[in-house]
Amino acid sequence: MDLQELERIRDQIQGFPPVHQHQIYAILCEGGAEVQETNQGILVNLGTISDALLIKIVEYAQYVKEQEATITKDEIAKDELRESYFGATQELA
Repeated sequence: MDLQELERIRDQIQGFPPVHQHQIYAILCEGGAEVQETNQGILVNLGTISDALLIKIVEYAQYVKEQEATITKDEIAKDELRESYFGATQELA
């Protein structure tokens, strides 16, 4: 992968909530990647990771993106149904 693609992957991972960053860490560890733990987090040189492992990370990132889109879509549909059936002023828990 070229430098721009690696930077895109890095930026995407940095934007993930911690739960997804931990999953990326698990993928890296399973793949035998060399990681360094510091006070500020985990450091990984993406340039030294195999293409197969990078593909796994990209696939996981795509999965997260798709799940977030589905959740957003479902939340919008839920809000529309709530408004349609119960009116905009009623709050439901």
